[in-house]
Amino acid sequence: LVYRGHTARVTSAKFSPSGCYIASGDVRGRLRVWAYDNDEHLCRLELDHAMTGAIRDISWDMDSKRLCLVGDGAMGASGDACVQCKVIQYDTGVTCGTLGSHNRGRVITCDFKKSRPFRIMTGGEDMRVIFNGNTPFTRIMPPEEDSSLKGHSRVVNCLRYSNDNTRIASVGGDKMVRIYDGKSGQCLLEQANVHDGAIYACSWSTNDEFLLTSSADGTVKLLRIPSRESLSDGKIECVHSWNVSDVQLENLHEGITADAAAVPNKIPAGGIQLSCAFCNGQPVSVGVNGQITILPLPPGVLGGGTTTKEIILSGHQTAITSFATDTQLSTLYTGDIDGIICRWDVTSGKASRVVRPDGDSNTLYGKVQGGAITALGYAPTSGTLLSIGWDDKLRICSPDAGRMVAHREIKLESQPNAMSISRKDVGIIVTVDGLIVVTGGELVSKLIPISYGALSVCVSPTSNIACVGGDDNKIHVYSVKTDGSDGTLEEIEVLDGHLRHVHCLQFSLDGSVLASADTKDICVWDSANNFVPIVKKNMWCFHQQRITSMAWSPNGKLLASCGMDDNIFLWNIDKKMKRVNYPFAHQGGCTKIVFLDNDKIMTAGNDGCVCQWNVKKDIMTKFK
Repeated sequence: LVYRGHTARVTSAKFSPSGCYIASGDVRGRLRVWAYDNDEHLCRLELDHAMTGAIRDISWDMDSKRLCLVGDGAMGASGDACVQCKVIQYDTGVTCGTLGSHNRGRVITCDFKKSRPFRIMTGGEDMRVIFNGNTPFTRIMPPEEDSSLKGHSRVVNCLRYSNDNTRIASVGGDKMVRIYDGKSGQCLLEQANVHDGAIYACSWSTNDEFLLTSSADGTVKLLRIPSRESLSDGKIECVHSWNVSDVQLENLHEGITADAAAVPNKIPAGGIQLSCAFCNGQPVSVGVNGQITILPLPPGVLGGGTTTKEIILSGHQTAITSFATDTQLSTLYTGDIDGIICRWDVTSGKASRVVRPDGDSNTLYGKVQGGAITALGYAPTSGTLLSIGWDDKLRICSPDAGRMVAHREIKLESQPNAMSISRKDVGIIVTVDGLIVVTGGELVSKLIPISYGALSVCVSPTSNIACVGGDDNKIHVYSVKTDGSDGTLEEIEVLDGHLRHVHCLQFSLDGSVLASADTKDICVWDSANNFVPIVKKNMWCFHQQRITSMAWSPNGKLLASCGMDDNIFLWNIDKKMKRVNYPFAHQGGCTKIVFLDNDKIMTAGNDGCVCQWNVKKDIMTKFK
């Protein structure tokens, strides 16, 4: 499930205890309460300005009727109302009382006691934990703490009630864990230096015996917490520690010899563990690099010992700008604006990141390019993957120890914007200053200047023909010659059928048909018959913004197109007046599309998602 109801970065999301609803908040202070158990995922409540700034944490009450929100804000105009934290009804948004205010403008964490009498605890940048109770909610002063307890000396990052509501745990930037009485709010136990860095999150096990913590030191720890009766004279014991950053670093460079040595006793960049939780009894952590790690439990603890290896889930956190597939359509490669390339198994959906061993081996981000990736191309003869990006470099990735590794790079004379590779490993790279011919991962020509601005390119899969779309609204057809060590281009024809810049080109798999697109129109040309028009402008003209990608089905009958208007269209070359439309496919625009077979397509978009679509039923219904 991917929920696209927000228009800004989501900062918090929580299930209701009933499991029927999810409350989510974003950096603009918008709150949405939407149905999880309904296929339509209807929105029950939407507040555009639930907070004046980002919503940092959300908590439900036991009845799934009230919500506690905390985040960025300031004191109200009267001085007695705090907009940093509030309690509202889940369906109306009506405030249920005034919570105790913090001294600074950001409250980071909160949690609702899941039994009566109701209690709410909040923590923030002022290093304080505030206890609230009753309905409507007001601040409650807990009993005085033991003088030996120091309290938090830095930001309170997370606090959570145990499942039996008898204890509360808080963690912060001071590396400390504190345990409170769940009813009175009195702190009964604390332990300093639990981690070697700031602690960002904590989570209780189902039996409330253990507390899971994640930290800036790249580790996740499992702590044994004394029961409520023995808190005052008990001690927090570390049962197990996972060095997640080291595990991810070993996984990233497994079987690969990196040129740069890792820095000892230093947390790898991207190794900070921001969040943790128990999922079906299994510890899970999320790193700042966007990777999710499923951790194996130690033997004899919470039924652990059945698995001993960590499972790392990868993906994209930013807009996907390009992708390529191998000839068997079993592997998909996607690149994003951060310079990260992921390799996907189409059948299982599992992803791994392409490695660049010549870069800094003490990083977990796995960036292949130094800037946004503008195009990917797969060369089937050599089995290599080519990528270009805004760092003005061509990188050649090849298989190594079961991984795809970016072993080589070639500096380009100009910034590349597009690329196309044929089945014969012959390719064209489009730059802002001209064209470059590439064969088998090697440049075989210098920069070839042209009289127009090239925007798109496609090389025929079966011949030496290449088509380039330009800002002159024309398609330039070239004959590509790669005899010897030099590559040349000879312009043999210019197609004039668009009224706008030609942003996308795509040959059919047998090379007999060419599709071209601008910001509105899609035209189809018979490339086997001197590029006679098959579909002219103003016929397939239902996109509202720039068309970013097109793909032909293996049988050559269907054309799929996607664009920045979030739409996907299916067109039939034999039934030109009919179409299938999938609106709202990707939030922010759909950037790439490909047919896996005649009934399935795969798309990627600016929302960082890769989606697989089964279109068989719609094809049979619309084009029968």
